Formats: sequence, C-alpha cells, structure tokens
Amino acid sequence: MYKDVQLLARLPRPAIFILCAGFERRVTRAAQLLKLNQIDARRVITIVYEGGGEENLRNLKLLRKIATTLCRSEGVVEVSTSNLSEVATQIESVGAEECEVVLDATGMSRMIMMRLLAIVYNAGVRPIIVYTEAKEYYPTKTQFRKLTKGGARPPEDAFLTLNQFEKAEILYSMHCEVEEVAGVNGYMLPNYPLMLIAFLTFKRGRLAAVFNSYEANVRVLIKSVPVRPDLRWRSEAIEIPNLDLIEDSTELVELETLDWHVTYDYLKSLYERENNRYKCNFVLAPLGSKMQTIGAWLFARERPEIRVVTSTPKTLYHKRYSRGFGQTFLIDDLPKLPIAQR
Repeated sequence: MYKDVQLLARLPRPAIFILCAGFERRVTRAAQLLKLNQIDARRVITIVYEGGGEENLRNLKLLRKIATTLCRSEGVVEVSTSNLSEVATQIESVGAEECEVVLDATGMSRMIMMRLLAIVYNAGVRPIIVYTEAKEYYPTKTQFRKLTKGGARPPEDAFLTLNQFEKAEILYSMHCEVEEVAGVNGYMLPNYPLMLIAFLTFKRGRLAAVFNSYEANVRVLIKSVPVRPDLRWRSEAIEIPNLDLIEDSTELVELETLDWHVTYDYLKSLYERENNRYKCNFVLAPLGSKMQTIGAWLFARERPEIRVVTSTPKTLYHKRYSRGFGQTFLIDDLPKLPIAQR
C-alpha cells in the first residue's frame, strides 16, 4: 500500500482509469493528483449515478475536465450505474493485455465496487485500487459525545435514545433493501445450518435488514477498528446503535479497516475453523470499510459456495456523509483470480 506521492510514482503506464462521480468532496482527489503529475491514460471511464443530485453533478463536471487532461477526447467515456457491462466493452476495446486497470473506489457504493471488481477480473485483469480517505466521517465525535453525555451515559441508556438519534438523520437508514451481489451468489444446501457473517455499521438499519432477511443459526459480527488515532473512538461507539444485535450474536470480532488482507485472512480462518466449511451454509454481508469489502469479496470469489449480500438505504442524506479528504492510497497487491465461469 502506497500513499500520495508514492502512489503517483507507482502508477503503471499505459492504464485505464475507472473513476466515479459520487457526491463526497474526496471522490475527485485521486484524479486531481493524476492531473497535477501529468499522468497519461489510454482510457478514462467515469461511472455516473443515475438521478444524482447537485453534489454528484459538481463532481462529475470536475472529473470531466480532468479526464480531458489525462486522455484524448475519444478515450473519455461515461458509463451509467445501470449499464456497467459497458465497462467490460471499453476494457476489451483497448486490450486488457496492453493496459493495467486502475479502479478508484472512493466514490463507489459497495455494490457498484463489487460489481466492477467482477467485471475487471472477468476481463482477465488484476485491478489496482485507488482509495482516498475522508478527513472527517459521520457521525462525528461531537455528535456521539452528545448522545452519550460525554461517556457518562451507560451504553444501554444511549441505545434507548436511538429513535431520536435516527430522526436527527445521523443514523438515518431505517428503510433498506437487501440485495445479493452478482457473481458471488453462492448456494444454500438443504438442511444445513446457516452462518451469517456481517460487519457492524453506524447505519444500524442496514445490518438489521440483513438479520431480518436471513434466519441464521450462527451470527458472527465484525467490528471495524480504524487505523487513524483520531478515529479509534469509533470502534467502541459503533456498539451503541447495535447493542441488541450484538447481544443476539454468537461472536464479535475486531478487525482493522485499511488492510484488505486482515479481513481476507480472518474470513479464511473462520471458514476453516472446526470444519465450518463442511458444516454450514454461509452468507456474508460486508458493510464495513471499502478495503474490508474488497477482502470479503476476494474471499467469496475464490469460494463459489459463499453468498455475498449488501444492504442499501432507500433514502440518502448527502450532508450526513464525510467531509474533506485525507490520504490517498494505492493498493497493487490484489491476487490474480481465474475468470468466473458464465
């Protein structure tokens, strides 16, 4: 994993860049770094959300300007989230054997990111991932201190104020849709117990929706532990909105957020532990960080029996997302995977 300046020195040439016009400020950071360092691209593909608001449009306009400085106009392409198969067409038109594919996951939802990972791998390419952290994430420490009265309020009491907290649109995801992820649909053997592995999230309704969709015999919850010292308070705070879900689960595990290997290795060990692989059906809900999602997807991609699902709020509050941008990382150590059978 490499940071800002090192990232730019490591980027391959020529390359296909896949960007995404999300609504957070940080989604344009990697593209700006590429422009500043006059990086050349064979193709720039920008993923565009349908029905995006003003925030998406602002970032899309900026990415359009940057794209024309990275690539010839005929190589600049925009692809709607409803037509992601076009990305495969664009990669094939350039020639996967001639280019690297650099995927900026910063502005992508987990579902879009996992679908694009499948598309790139099925094109016979091992992708390089770029990711920019936010400077500040929601909910903020100030908001949580208010909920817990600076830590003086017991977690059980803070949990009881959850309704009021969600109405404030900080934890806003009361209505969510659970979806299976294409390419990692897995399969359910009849009469086998189900192990559900899910990541805690501040958007409590997302995890609750998954729990309501699958009656699991074993529930394993993963608590994300941020690497940055200023964010470590979140690993304890995230337990408050999920207090009842934790109590109803079999196991709670802590994993760091920024290294995909940590998630991958843990899931592999859990899968092999006590012959679980032969005893259970598996459903995996990677609702944690982007890098944890990559580790989870890679684990499932290698094991076709694993089913991966995600949960998405039906309503988004753009002002309740991250602010600013922090470090930009390049991850170039993803494994090579066989092309999935169609």
